[in-house]
Amino acid sequence: MRRVVVTLSLAAAATLTAVSSEMSAAYDVCIADSGGATAVVLDCMAAEIRRQEAELERWSRRFLRTLDPESATRWQETQRLWRSYRNKQCAFFHHPRSGSGGVVDVRQCVLEETARHLAIVRALVVNAGM
Repeated sequence: MRRVVVTLSLAAAATLTAVSSEMSAAYDVCIADSGGATAVVLDCMAAEIRRQEAELERWSRRFLRTLDPESATRWQETQRLWRSYRNKQCAFFHHPRSGSGGVVDVRQCVLEETARHLAIVRALVVNAGM
């Protein structure tokens, strides 16, 4: 239990500096070139979310390989619950009066929450010695 707490504490600390660095260079260029056009910004975000999700899946599979069968089952359930939480939390930012800005807010939330979670999962893998 102590190792898990220390690992999670280290992982949480890693997220404070890692989230901004988790975005790809392609995302930065896409946003810079968007001219602030909502449709283009949304496309940039969608592409980055796909990249982040793929990375999260890859690192999550690596972490899964470090776990015993019971822990692996708990991990998979935790990830399912995390996704549900992320999606519901971020959906809060969109309501009928928010217009297209609300859609951007939702995508930004999903992107940031995914990047934060990716940083945590990466730290778990590194701390597990993989």
